[in-house]
Formats: sequence, structure tokens, C-alpha cells
Amino acid sequence: MSSAASPLMQMGPSATPGDDTDLRQRTNAAGIHGLGRIELTVKFGPRSNLVIVIHQITNLPVEDDGELPDPYVKLYLLPDRSKDSKRKTDVIKDSCNPKYDERFEYSIPSNELTRRTLEVNVVNKKGLLFLQRSPKMGQVHLDCGLLDSNKVTQWYDIAPAMDEDDE
Repeated sequence: MSSAASPLMQMGPSATPGDDTDLRQRTNAAGIHGLGRIELTVKFGPRSNLVIVIHQITNLPVEDDGELPDPYVKLYLLPDRSKDSKRKTDVIKDSCNPKYDERFEYSIPSNELTRRTLEVNVVNKKGLLFLQRSPKMGQVHLDCGLLDSNKVTQWYDIAPAMDEDDE
């Protein structure tokens, strides 16, 4: 995994209140960049498909003017940044802790996983101007060649967004 994707804990019975991952979660609830954390399930399925479930985001920052964001999540399976590769969740209005539980799939042969990166963008849809681009709040990059079948659901720190024209 790249440095932008640092899983902090796996949900489930292994995360007991006394262990190190729980302490890290409590002391760094907004992630190492202060942009929040996202819970994802990412696994390679039996039908040559990459399955992604966007569960939830916690501790997104409020806007500069104090307003709550209207976040959604946009996915790309890089290096392909086309409309065919793009997937999006619904927008959750006025929330720093949105819950999605939305599932997405990409058909991909297993031997191609090592050449692919899943880009997860958190975007703020807030605004009245429908032609205005929605600003990225942050992102996570996951190297698909390094997926761990034992840790399919994990929390990731949201990192600052890299400026790339993806529309």
C-alpha cells in the first residue's frame, strides 16, 4: 500500500478495547492528515471482479465558513480515468460522518491487479452553482496488487487530494 493508504484497524472481534489499534483510533480519530477516515471493504471476488464497499467516513472537517459538507465518494480504477472507470456514491447532505454502505464492482482479470490502483476520492458537493466543480476533500490510493484477503474491511486515513483533472 502507498503511504496515502494507512489502515488503522480492522473492524471485528480482533479490535479489543485494550490493544494498540484502539488507542491509535481514539487518539487520531481524524486521521494523520486531519481530513477524516474512511471504512472500505476491498476484495477480489470469485468471478474475476474487484468488489468495493464504501461503508462510512468519520470526522470530515467542516468548511472554512463553518458549514457542514455534502460529501460523496468517487472511485477510479487507475490507470484508467475514463467515465467507464468512474463510480460514485450518493451525496449525503450536511454530514461530517456520512454512512453509505454502497457496493461497486469492476471486472478485471486477477493477473491485472498488480498494474491497478484504486483511487478513492472524497468530494464535497456543497454549493449552489451546478456548473462549479466540486472540490475534493481528500483521497486514498490502494495498490490492488497488495490486497490482503485476510483484511478486506479496514479504516484508511484520508490524505490531501492531488490536483488532477478527472472530469
